[in-house]
Amino acid sequence: MNRSSSTMVLVLTISTAIGAPRADSVKERTLALQFVPQDTTGSSSPTLDEGITSRPVGLTFEDKRPPSEVALVGEGTDDNDHLFPWRSTTPIPDFAKEVFVRTVQGWGVRIEPGTDLILVVRLTRFFVSEKDQAVGSSYTADVRVAFELKGHDGTLLSSGVASGDARRYGRKRSADNCNEVLSDAMKEAYANLFDQPGLQAAWSGKQLRSSTKPQAISPSALLVELTGAGPEDTLLDVACGPGLVVCAFAAVVRHATGIDLTPAMIERARALQAEKGLSNVTWQVGDVVPLPYPEASFSLVTSRFAFHHLLEPRATLAEMKRVCGPGGRVALVDVVASADPARAAAFDRMERLRDPSHVRALGLAEMEALFGEVGLGAPRRASYELCGELEGLLERSFPGPGDADVIRRLFVESLADDGLGMRTRRRGEQILFAYPVAVLIAESTASAAASPPRTQSGMPTPR
Repeated sequence: MNRSSSTMVLVLTISTAIGAPRADSVKERTLALQFVPQDTTGSSSPTLDEGITSRPVGLTFEDKRPPSEVALVGEGTDDNDHLFPWRSTTPIPDFAKEVFVRTVQGWGVRIEPGTDLILVVRLTRFFVSEKDQAVGSSYTADVRVAFELKGHDGTLLSSGVASGDARRYGRKRSADNCNEVLSDAMKEAYANLFDQPGLQAAWSGKQLRSSTKPQAISPSALLVELTGAGPEDTLLDVACGPGLVVCAFAAVVRHATGIDLTPAMIERARALQAEKGLSNVTWQVGDVVPLPYPEASFSLVTSRFAFHHLLEPRATLAEMKRVCGPGGRVALVDVVASADPARAAAFDRMERLRDPSHVRALGLAEMEALFGEVGLGAPRRASYELCGELEGLLERSFPGPGDADVIRRLFVESLADDGLGMRTRRRGEQILFAYPVAVLIAESTASAAASPPRTQSGMPTPR
């Protein structure tokens, strides 16, 4: 017994003396920025209309990163999982602009002063994260930009956002690996900027044709582009559902808020936020009439695919206007009922069978009239289609017993005369359709008369 104890003491003593190397504790690392894109990760280059390469543009490049990130290029974790900052010895805005010019000129874009076009590029995110692993480190870079294309008189021709990211496994605390992922993310962000059809159409002077190809631009990204969202904006999305719009805007704006009456939807929205790693988002469970915010609380107020579920669409739009500050934008996106009363009634019947929460789809003229009724000006208008196939739609729907067969019959009957107003057609055994969607955007102006009674706290009085 005593001999065994002595042996154990000896083993423990030796293990302590020759144990694992001391953990590396890091307070700060510095990085000299270099543009070293990795060809092995794939090529990021846009497909440019020849009108872009033949028409020069002036360039304004601005740093609009959050104040908390201006002094940083990233962060890492040491062997004890403690965070430490990566700081750049190179001015980040100057470097990002230099890379932008060099990269786009390599694609054939001509940047020249004194032209009739001005491209304003705003750097909103330039960040690398290094995470310590058992062996080596993983690196993730995130680069985001917002842009505006303007005429020589300052007229806004196109606006939007673009982003790029890159991931790699490498050595611990490696400046080279940081530069590699940042370079790949930068090149991807700049390529995605130039790939936007709205920018290319405005630049080349062509009319942007409507497209139903989902790879061109997602509906959420399209809304971000059409509203001209930027890093100084604060967004409220009304009846936000699973948070797709809020998370799309959060990549661009200073802060984004989503409100929805259904707690389950807010939980899905929180999960999406966590998946995307967004920190500038607030969620609230609540009703939309009235909205629980003081007037002029946001610079952007949106609602997408919600108005056909509402019993009081006018009251909801009035609330959206109230909480939007002067000079802000109010945006409404929803499916559009046919101007033909019979088609509109058939569409509503089908939608109620498919989704019992459907109330009524508004016609385009009715939607536009709502803006004037609540004190907003005539909205700018855009449109697109959500296309799909009937059986896939039914899989995502909530019909009651036997209602799926009724819906199929309605679609079949619609093939002869477009009775649903959805461009129904056959492709082999499939029935295809297209939901018409309208995007209406108006600038908000101050109007005390449109505001509801207030409590002493500044919150709307419940109605």
